[in-house]
Parts: sequence; C-alpha cells; structure tokens
Amino acid sequence: MAAVDLRRQLGDVAGVGAGLVRASRSAWAGGDFAHAGELAEEAVEVLGAVGGEAVACAQVAGGATQDYEPAIALRYSEQALALAPGPSQARALALMTAGVCRNLRAYPEGSAMLEEAADIAESLGLAWELQRARANLIETALYARDIDHARRRNETVRTSLDDDIGKAAWHVMVGAAIDTAAGDYGAAGVLHDVVDRGGLEGSLQWFAEAFLAELLVRSGDSRAGSAVERFWDRARIDGQVQDRARASTVSAQYLWVFQHRDDHVTGRNVEILEATVDRAARWAVGEHALWLWLDGHLDALPDQAPQPVRWLGDGQWERAADWFAQKGVPFEQAVALSLGGTEARLEALRIAQRIGARALAARFRRELR
Repeated sequence: MAAVDLRRQLGDVAGVGAGLVRASRSAWAGGDFAHAGELAEEAVEVLGAVGGEAVACAQVAGGATQDYEPAIALRYSEQALALAPGPSQARALALMTAGVCRNLRAYPEGSAMLEEAADIAESLGLAWELQRARANLIETALYARDIDHARRRNETVRTSLDDDIGKAAWHVMVGAAIDTAAGDYGAAGVLHDVVDRGGLEGSLQWFAEAFLAELLVRSGDSRAGSAVERFWDRARIDGQVQDRARASTVSAQYLWVFQHRDDHVTGRNVEILEATVDRAARWAVGEHALWLWLDGHLDALPDQAPQPVRWLGDGQWERAADWFAQKGVPFEQAVALSLGGTEARLEALRIAQRIGARALAARFRRELR
C-alpha cells in the first residue's frame, strides 16, 4: 500500500486505482477476503472518476460471490462486461464471476462464460485469470456432483502444470476433494502434510484445511473433530459468509456422522443456515440443511435445496439413492439408503464399509441393532 499512498501524493488517480486492485487481489490470495472486498470497492470509486473502473467492478463482483451476495456479484460483473466489450483482463474477471454465479444456481448454465474467460486469459497471457477460470470450472462441477467432468478437467490441467509447484498444489488438493466425493479417502496423508507444513499462501492453506476437514469426517478419522474446529476457527476469524457457511456445513456433518451432541454448535449451524438459505448456491444450501435435518434440527428441507436432496425430505429415498449412485458419490448414496427399510439399510452399511467410512458404518450398525 506504500505505492498507493505515494501515487495519492502525486495525484495519480489511475495509478491509485490500479494499485488498489492489485492490493485487493493480494489480500484475497492471502486469505483476507473482507479486506480484499473493501479495497476493490474503493478502487471502483477512485477509478470511476477517470473511466477505468471495469477491472475494479469485476474485482468487487468476485468479492460479493465470496460474501454470498449473488445479486451484487451479477450487477457488478454485468457493469464490468458493459465497460469491457472486447478481450481484456476486466472482461475475463467479470465472465468468471458471472459464470460461477450461474453455475452455482443452475449448473452448467455458466460454464460457457467460464470457458470464454479462460480463452481470453490464455490469449492475453493472464496467468492468474487463466488459473482461476479453470479452477472455477472444476469447483462448480464438483459442487454439482459432476464428478467425472471435474476429475477429467482437473487431471488435464494438473498434468500441464507439473513444472509449476505453486499452481499444481491447488489441483492436487482439489483432486483430493474429488476423490473424497467419490468415496476414496486415500489423500488424507497428503492433505495432512500440506496443512501441518504450512507455508502456502492464505487461500491455498484455506482450501487445504477445508478439504482435509471434510475428508476426515467422511472417512471417520479420530482427528476429524479437531480438524473441523480448526476450519471453523479460521472461517470465523478470517472468512466471509461463504466460508463460515461451508465450515458450518462440515461441522453439522461431523455431528451427525459421529453422533455427537453439542447444542451450542448446532444452534450456531442452524443460525448460519437461516441467514444464508436465500443467498447461497443450491447445493451449498442443500448439503448444509441435509445434515441438520437428518439430526432432527429442521422440520423440513428448504425449497432452495437441489432436487435430489428434496427427494429425501419427501420420502423418495430410493430415487435419491439412484441419483447419487449414477453420479458416483457413494457416501450420499449410503445416507439416502439408510432412510429406507432393513434391506436398504443393510446395503447402506455395505457401501459405508466398502469405501472405508468408519464412523458412518458404525452409526448404521447401531441403528440396525
């Protein structure tokens, strides 16, 4: 920020705005999402006076996505797109935000925009934007349980980055998240090493802790509780709404899978769900609500949840189980089957045992007894 202050003294308005945009991006990379948003908003105000606010608008839009403000994110991204009709950094950034918002609402509605963002970034040599566009395509596919697509795209990108350890690290971690969703928990050691070693930039460390917490919960590892608590503490101190909601989801999942009772934590998780149910992505709402509903803390699953989750609330567990099986997510398949009769519950137990979900299998055994 010293350079920004110097440019203020010189009266270089455009330079101040550009510096604020760079500072916003650095804050985001360091995991300080709230400060990143503040800097981006200041950049919009500063650059508006000289007609160069397209990049800043795109930066604000990205921050609004993190803060579960899709309407604001789309408004600023559309403003940036109007200001940058041709290939540019601003257009690439704005397309990323708009594409993510649309994919989280109705996958794969926004994938074409993310593809265009990646093409622009690659043609202009914008390394960071190219990496984020590719990452957004993978993350939104994973969110929508399009596991095969997420895996293929991740492997393709990771192979091309083998000589770039910093960029490849994220793809190693998201590869572990994809494996976890598919019922393969073998990446626990890799993620533990990443988290314990530290040294990654803030956002990468954030991703590692989030992926590790969920993996340990699903595998039934005895270290799950401490990992969930560490993830929540980081989200509470440094995160935005999206990050706290995700940490709350993993927390609710942990309490249900391990059959632990903590009224204080549950109350917090319900409160966060209620605050985000009308703003969050459909799958984020659905997964968050599912664990709370299964644990008896919600009377019904919200309408904002995706259809397969709502089937569970409507008693259509077999239909949901078939959908999850087709998508290749056996953990959710087992959960759905556990809501059926004895034969379905026995099959749920067999699946949990096969994938090594120890705490889930223990829960099913207790219920069967």
